[in-house]
Amino acid sequence: MNWQAIFRSPGFCSAMGALALWLRFSVRSRITFWRLRPLLERLLGRSVWCDVLELAIFVSFGAFIAVEVTGANTCLQAFTAGLGWTGLISSRR
Repeated sequence: MNWQAIFRSPGFCSAMGALALWLRFSVRSRITFWRLRPLLERLLGRSVWCDVLELAIFVSFGAFIAVEVTGANTCLQAFTAGLGWTGLISSRR
């Protein structure tokens, strides 16, 4: 397995961009994935698993959208797209 190729792939870089923004703003409970939080709280209650599942969906959806919509070719473009798409899909709590 070529780890260098994985770490330089646009999908990985856009996921890291989405994760960076999530960690920056979600720690203080400022952003949430648009309309997903109330649904997860109804299904799982207010638990740690609700936060973990929201993070996983946020990052994986962000990586997919950032790469497929923007068509990023380089790692820097993908990282920036991962940061940028979150402003469209996230909302304040």
